[in-house]
Amino acid sequence: MTFEAPRYTRQRGGKLYLNLPIPADMRPHFRTGKDTSRTHIVEALGTGDPTEGRRLARLREAHWVQEFDRLRRGGRGAQPGNTRHAADFRRDIQAALGRGDEDSVEAVKDMAIEHAEAIERAEGLPAAKAFFTLATSPGRLTLLQAVQQMAESGDTTEGTNRKKLQQVQSLLASLQVPDCLPEHVTEARAVAYVEAMNRTTLSKSTKQDRLSGLQTVWSFLERKRQVSPALNPWKNHEVTTPKKDPGTCAEKRGWKDPEVLELFGAPDSAGAKHYTR
Repeated sequence: MTFEAPRYTRQRGGKLYLNLPIPADMRPHFRTGKDTSRTHIVEALGTGDPTEGRRLARLREAHWVQEFDRLRRGGRGAQPGNTRHAADFRRDIQAALGRGDEDSVEAVKDMAIEHAEAIERAEGLPAAKAFFTLATSPGRLTLLQAVQQMAESGDTTEGTNRKKLQQVQSLLASLQVPDCLPEHVTEARAVAYVEAMNRTTLSKSTKQDRLSGLQTVWSFLERKRQVSPALNPWKNHEVTTPKKDPGTCAEKRGWKDPEVLELFGAPDSAGAKHYTR
């Protein structure tokens, strides 16, 4: 029995593969092992079923269309949608595990590798590794997902939820990742974050508030059995009061002659005028 393969796919060995043409202007960004331009994105979809293949092909086509647009803009840094793509991969892996479909699990991981390679070209190896870990860890909460679940619980006000989000986003910005699993925040990275804060002009109370917010997020993750209490990296940190830069102090001017004359000629009483420079 034959069937019509979904768009931009081909069948090989009873399995479907994405076979997406690369636009001509994008081909210099995609090289083969012989350093020639690739003409197609080829990815295993991990299924021979045309309905499931069509769904996966549409998902991957949408991803690569976004990637082509990003490359045309010449953008670097965090790619739009990376966090969403990682969540999609985790969800697909979790669904495949639930079905006991190891082939689909491997296929999704292959897709995640392709995406990570694109991130490595744009952002470097550390960002690519962080993405791949995020994308292939089903059933785990990321930091942003933890904040979202805390907000959805209804136990905190909108203002508190907004502050928690800002505190986590500040941490993620310092780590240079759009989102991450809690174990990405090692003790060494937490220490570096606090030391970087201590070098800023932020007030001591603001620094303490940020650390308190991160401790709250980690406590939530502990209750969700996402992290071990022994691995909370936000305990026993010291924050400092910012030192005033002597160069920023305004230089006092000298006394003017009329001020000196009036000062020494003024009566010593409660009604005397007092001058400051």
